[in-house]
Amino acid sequence: MTDTPRVSPHRKRPVLIIIAIVALLLGGAYSLRRLTIAQSGQSGAAQPQPGDHASPPPVEPDTPDSTGPSGIPFIDNIIRPGTSSGRLPRAERSDMIIKKERVNILLLGIDRRPEEYGPSRTDTMILLSVDPKENTAAMLSIPRDLWVMIPEYGESRINVAHFAGDVRNYPGGGPALAKRTVSEILGVPVHYYVRVDFVGFEQLIDAIGGITIELESPVPPFAAGVHHMDGETALKFARTRRGSDDFHRMAHQQKVLMAALERVRSLDFPLSTTLQMVSLVNDSIQTDLNLVEMVALATIANRIDENDIRRGLIDSSMTTTVVTAQGWMVEIPHWDVILPMVEELLGEPEAWADDSPDLVRAGVTNLDRRIAIYNGTPEPGLAEAAADILGATGLNIVHTGEADHTDYAESEIIVRGEIEPPVDLLAVILGIPSEAIRQDPSMDAGVDIVVILGRQHLTQFGFH
Repeated sequence: MTDTPRVSPHRKRPVLIIIAIVALLLGGAYSLRRLTIAQSGQSGAAQPQPGDHASPPPVEPDTPDSTGPSGIPFIDNIIRPGTSSGRLPRAERSDMIIKKERVNILLLGIDRRPEEYGPSRTDTMILLSVDPKENTAAMLSIPRDLWVMIPEYGESRINVAHFAGDVRNYPGGGPALAKRTVSEILGVPVHYYVRVDFVGFEQLIDAIGGITIELESPVPPFAAGVHHMDGETALKFARTRRGSDDFHRMAHQQKVLMAALERVRSLDFPLSTTLQMVSLVNDSIQTDLNLVEMVALATIANRIDENDIRRGLIDSSMTTTVVTAQGWMVEIPHWDVILPMVEELLGEPEAWADDSPDLVRAGVTNLDRRIAIYNGTPEPGLAEAAADILGATGLNIVHTGEADHTDYAESEIIVRGEIEPPVDLLAVILGIPSEAIRQDPSMDAGVDIVVILGRQHLTQFGFH
């Protein structure tokens, strides 16, 4: 391989990924033990009550379409597809790029403390909606005490849906039942979810250098004025509410989201750096978006201006506070007010897809770029093992072979043309930093991207 100048990847601003991750961490969810995608509740468990915390539920075995552990922590612990997450198979999803349909993502922050295990209530629910036709987005905050009908459970606070889904072994667990509940009460499809705890929130806010929030009036203990907040302070602000209602807290969460958005847009993060940053908090994050879809979502986000992100919340003017016979203070929804607001925020019903839109075709361009993988170590079969995993993500692997020598310690990526989304995908999956990506216009015309695997990837792909 010839020596060529190293360059930084083409810069992107994957703001919706940050919004999605940050939003979930705002609700005060507490530290989680190591997560897998497929957690479900115990069969025959006791009737769940708001506030109950059961013993750890067993992990369901992979469903038949699962490919098993990939050996890549980011994939196995955060975005692993094919497990019982309630995710639809690709064949059943509609085509967002042709029909220009919205994609809706439910952001869940779960209320679980470090010493607690098992099913938990959601402390935060925000529906994030992206419209690729109009290049707009919207977020809707849903109060946790909203009194709704939970499918296959009955009437309760909406934050019980996630708990009930785990305890009752609902297909796909708590996230799937939470998605179905929100979908049925609002009359819109919910295609994906992201679930996170507050430890990751603090880490992500710190990783972007904190956020700046201006308060026009005091929010005790915060005085009026400009505040620069680290992760711990931002979490405290997001959980602060005036009096006893939850509505001010939801407004604070949206203020933190927009401040995080502004901060990310002021930085020059490449997409690969952002996703690698997210992977550092993989104990705190769970989603049914796969890696390619996350990159697609970020690519779509590049087209959305901050001023085209609309915000709404179900506030006190749309509910009546009552106390149930059990002594619970809940919010009775006025659907005649809420549903028109949802339609105004999210658009006409014909813009909504019934199945999961094809984010990949909508957002990730140039997936057909030809990729060659070369083994830069003495261990035979490394390139082929990597090709099996990388090809499963949708990347176009056209050749495997041996590198020009076998003493590469570090892996690298060489690109013939522009740094495009497939390169970002490779960098994130393989954990290759931007300084190990270089351009070489004189590369073989038969391929667009070359990956040389060094000794650093022997363990990752099962070689010891």
